[in-house]
This record gives sequence, C-alpha cells and structure tokens, in this order.
Amino acid sequence: MIKNLLKKVILLSAVLAFCMSWSITASPAAEPEILINPNNLIIARNTYSFKETYDGRLRCIASMTTSSNYEAELVVRLQIKDDRWRTTRTWTDNSGTITADVDEYYTPSSSGDYRLWVEYKAYDSSGNLAETVTDYSQVIQI
Repeated sequence: MIKNLLKKVILLSAVLAFCMSWSITASPAAEPEILINPNNLIIARNTYSFKETYDGRLRCIASMTTSSNYEAELVVRLQIKDDRWRTTRTWTDNSGTITADVDEYYTPSSSGDYRLWVEYKAYDSSGNLAETVTDYSQVIQI
C-alpha cells in the first residue's frame, strides 16, 4: 500500500513538473475601441448665457478664446420660432485677436419662443477657417 501511495506521489510530482515546464503566456485582452473626437483643439474656451431680465429684455452673452496664433470670430444669432427658427438679430465680434465677446440686450417685439445660435470660429494666420463649434441655447418663451 505504501508502494502504491509512493507511485501516486511520484506520478503526481512528474505531472506537476511537466505542467510547470510549459511557458504560459497570457494573450492580452482585446482593447475596447476608443474614438477620440478632436473637437476644441484650437478653440480653448467657449461659453454663452441667455436669460430674460427683470424688465422683459433678453440678455445674450457669448465669449471665446482660441489657442495662440489663431484669430477668434464669434457670431451670435437671436432666433424666434414661427413655423421654423428665424434669425431676428445678429451680433459679431471678429477683432482679430485670440478672444471674442458679445454682450447684448434685445427687447422682444412679439411673444414667442426665442433661442441663441452661437458659432465660435478660429482662423489660422493665413485666414483659413481652422475650427468651428456651434451651440444652441435653451428656449425662452416670452
């Protein structure tokens, strides 16, 4: 009986030694595909604010900053919705620097739904459009 037990221990040791001699290389798990959208590489900051003031006017604010060596252009459109969105007023700042700002008030002449459509644009030193970002504000009902 001890002889059988000794045979089993020797056989088990041989199997373990054989298994340990194999080089096990774990294959890397498949990396999930990550899509990087290169938005805002040049337009470093863009913000807007659209509010109704206590006296019933609409305050339309937007600003932007580009990376150095680019020129900022900011176009802010105030829109009203009839059967479709229609631009009633447009303000632009394209001063030729890396910043652009608009801060304007508008007194609505009629009731309806209003929103801002803001375009932030960056131009390279040759005047070519390098990047555009577009925002739409929340709707304010007058």
